Amino acid sequence: MLVSDPTAERAEYESVLSSAHFAGETNSKRFLKFVCDQHFAGIHHLSEYEIAVEALGRRSDLDRKSTRLNSSHITIS
Repeated sequence: MLVSDPTAERAEYESVLSSAHFAGETNSKRFLKFVCDQHFAGIHHLSEYEIAVEALGRRSDLDRKSTRLNSSHITIS
């Protein structure tokens, strides 16, 4: 079992978000911020729909197939 240090995790998260790769307000940055914030809040099960609507600002009436396709285009290199 992997034991993590929440303080170290948050410091790494802040470091990554402030890096040049995440400069500006990009979908990748919004995605990473949402997923990490949910992790730190103890929420570890997210749906593609939640990510698309809450993190990426997609319309809530968007159909699931379209949401899945849009979410799959986010890549972090």
